[in-house]
Amino acid sequence: MVLEEPVSEQRRAPALWPTLRLLAAWLLLGLLLDLRYPGPEVWRPSLDATVLVLFFVLVGARGGRLPRVVPAILAVLVVVVRLFRLGDGVVQRYFGRPLSLALDLATAPELVRLLRSTLPRPALTGAVALLLVLLVAVGWLAAWCARTAARCGSSAPATAIVFLGLAGLLLVLTPFIPGGLVADSVVPRLWREGRDVAALPQRRREAAARVRATDERLRGAPHDLQRLQRASVFLFLVESYGATVIERPDHARRIEPVYAAAERRLQSAGFQVVSRLLSSPTYAGRSWLAQETLATGVRTSDRLLDEEVQRQRPTTMARLFRAAGYQTVLAQPGSTHRGLHRWVYDFERVYSAWDFDYRGPAFRWSPMPDQYVVDFIHRRVVTPSPAPLLVEYALVTSHAPWSDQPALVDDWSRLGDGAVFATLPRHRYPVGWTNLSDGSEAYLRSVTYDLEVLVRYVIEFAPAGALVVILGDHQPVAEVTGGPSDAVPIHVISGNPALLAPFRARGYREGMRPLQDGAPPGLETFLPALLADFSIN
Repeated sequence: MVLEEPVSEQRRAPALWPTLRLLAAWLLLGLLLDLRYPGPEVWRPSLDATVLVLFFVLVGARGGRLPRVVPAILAVLVVVVRLFRLGDGVVQRYFGRPLSLALDLATAPELVRLLRSTLPRPALTGAVALLLVLLVAVGWLAAWCARTAARCGSSAPATAIVFLGLAGLLLVLTPFIPGGLVADSVVPRLWREGRDVAALPQRRREAAARVRATDERLRGAPHDLQRLQRASVFLFLVESYGATVIERPDHARRIEPVYAAAERRLQSAGFQVVSRLLSSPTYAGRSWLAQETLATGVRTSDRLLDEEVQRQRPTTMARLFRAAGYQTVLAQPGSTHRGLHRWVYDFERVYSAWDFDYRGPAFRWSPMPDQYVVDFIHRRVVTPSPAPLLVEYALVTSHAPWSDQPALVDDWSRLGDGAVFATLPRHRYPVGWTNLSDGSEAYLRSVTYDLEVLVRYVIEFAPAGALVVILGDHQPVAEVTGGPSDAVPIHVISGNPALLAPFRARGYREGMRPLQDGAPPGLETFLPALLADFSIN
């Protein structure tokens, strides 16, 4: 005998499908719209998805059919929002700030070049293909959500009424719940982004005025540099060397012995060193903004100021040093794209990656080790120069992701054309763009490497009486710093105590460890202070 299923049970099971499909459409659309990945995630019901599903349910309940163009429009809008959320998550994760469409979109090609420099071509091609497939899938799923909600409204009125009631209750209660019962809508954020884009002309005018004002102050200030007494000046910008090395206790424990050893070696060789912190105009990337700030005294903190500096070409450190009888040289081994034409701040001689005659291997983003760069410039420029020098180095070995680092060559005479690095073991770390939070050890090793290279260069090779400045360009990514500080260390070294006296007067402390004493002055103050302290007229 076969027992028949009760009729009520037969009807109840199929009746669940519209409810489950509607719930699935609502949850799925909410994820597509509000997922913050790779940013921090705290799931809450989606306000935007609730409103959209309500609309589609109502259209279906009134007996209307969705025109085919409506799901297509929704698909496009959701893909746009998904791309915005993705960009916002990336910027939040690595740079510790929200995405700005007005300021960040124009610099997107830099991200492409960075990935091309640090990922194998097959991996990058696969990632791009996967992203395109995922975006198509996002659009298709968004359209499915719209059609499903509309069908539920027309075929299951009871389910639609229950959903309408619950959704309405959710929307009504949201303003009275601390912290919000639903996730914030993306609409106000996109409205603000659009308003910022519309305000770009006014912001450009303000940026232009700021550049002109700084230029006028520099041209009107004393700048003969007579108090330098024709001592050569070496500026070493160390990539990603940030104050996190002393701000995070676990970093500080590792860097303290490095600082102490550097101090002892410098003092034993007759050198003195003073240090402090400065505030960089950029964080976790866009090193050229720090370089530009140092060169012009304009705090170039975004692309609008960068564009104005490039357009106006104001007074620069190199121009003033040339007027004082110095030869000026810029070494930028990280510049590997011949097609990127930028004004290079009036330096007479500029060495980019292709000018170094390097025959060794690359180390992820770094096309050559910093030790090789310093040695090459010393042999080609410093040794044969009859005139005092201003040499600025934009070093690159400590650039993220720090997974592949060179060995230090004890005998500098072996460096030659760099082929020796192919025969030496590399320092490898299991760090990539997806797990930079695990990169502290690798990061600190790269900073230690640069400090060792530079201290050895000062002691063994730098011209007598030179003024040597070692400073960071910006903090590393937020996953390594663990905080929003934009401070960077600066160390000033010389065997001539008279050259360090002005820095001591400005609050630099003895030794390699900078003092954390409140908000540090900006990097843009370095050039005006240098001119004021070492000029008579």
